[in-house]
Amino acid sequence: MFKKLRDKAMMALLKRQLTKQGIPEAQIDMILEKIQSNPAILDLFKKAEEKMKEKQAQGMNETAAAMQVQREMQAEFQKALMQ
Repeated sequence: MFKKLRDKAMMALLKRQLTKQGIPEAQIDMILEKIQSNPAILDLFKKAEEKMKEKQAQGMNETAAAMQVQREMQAEFQKALMQ
């Protein structure tokens, strides 16, 4: 029960973050559909979130941390989303 609730909250958070980054609604919907069909992608986003938190703890601001992690993990995200 809590896993479903946690996943639903994570999807809402992810949608909000993607919207904040200026990603078009159609792309966001595609990403969310891919995540629902392949739960491993959600784990990839969790990994990215952890990396961003680590960078913020080192003094980097949220935007810079997100951009750096995005660049570092770009190939992983592309591979996961193309499956």
